[in-house]
Amino acid sequence: MATGTVNAQDADAHYTQAQLKFAMGDYEGAIVDYTETLKLNDNDPQAYYQRGRAKFAQNNFLGAIDDYTQAVTLNPYYVEAFRDRGNARERLGDLTNAKLDFLKVLMLSPNHPQAAYIWGKLAKWKSVTG
Repeated sequence: MATGTVNAQDADAHYTQAQLKFAMGDYEGAIVDYTETLKLNDNDPQAYYQRGRAKFAQNNFLGAIDDYTQAVTLNPYYVEAFRDRGNARERLGDLTNAKLDFLKVLMLSPNHPQAAYIWGKLAKWKSVTG
């Protein structure tokens, strides 16, 4: 069996383990397995995104932003990563960059299921910031 195949299988196994741990609320364990996945395949935007979600769940918003940023760097059409990066930035009070992320979501997916919610946020911020 080729080394690349073994690494791909190992990456998939770690990713599956991470998903299970995340679903059970073991965010630290999920982060460990997503990190192992990324050691074997650092071009996987989904693994970065999911690791970012686990970090977000631990209130590690800066770490989540780093992972979401890597995800959108690898896939510039990754709507959920832009949305969640916007949420993390909002939590840190970085409304300027949160707005940019939310606007990107609306540009990429005008009919996104959370579009009305996002428009409401943007309108609220406009009334606060002018």
